[in-house]
Amino acid sequence: IDLALLLSVWPETHALVLDECAAAGVPVVAFDLGAQGARVRELGLGPTVPPALGAQGVAAALTTLASAPRGPAVPPGVRGRLASPGDAARAHVALYGELGLL
Repeated sequence: IDLALLLSVWPETHALVLDECAAAGVPVVAFDLGAQGARVRELGLGPTVPPALGAQGVAAALTTLASAPRGPAVPPGVRGRLASPGDAARAHVALYGELGLL
């Protein structure tokens, strides 16, 4: 897989598919929306497209990528920056504790 299109039109809090792409070294094009857009930018996984640009914005991003001398690439070391399932579980337990639910 050379590129993944993660084109959710709703703001997502976290995208497991984005983690899978990053771990596998697959760059992405995503709408700049919600946590997914922020994480794509933060991790340097590929271009984000303003949602208002829609399909035309995605086409422009793909055209730019296709005309580059080298295809998109995931920066080295991204996999080590991803949270593990254990990290997520500990964060949830800590949150429940802060809320007095545990």
